[in-house]
Amino acid sequence: FDDSLNSAIHTTYRTWLRSSSMHEPRDPPLKVVLFFFRSFLLTSILGGRRR
Repeated sequence: FDDSLNSAIHTTYRTWLRSSSMHEPRDPPLKVVLFFFRSFLLTSILGGRRR
């Protein structure tokens, strides 16, 4: 993983920790998963083209 993707994962994880503590624990972090998945796809596509 490159640095930008690594920091994106870290930021997403910390955001999920913050939001999960504020909301009900039974609420699944689906938005976070979708956001991370979309970011991962975009980063891998753009990163692959640059190389």
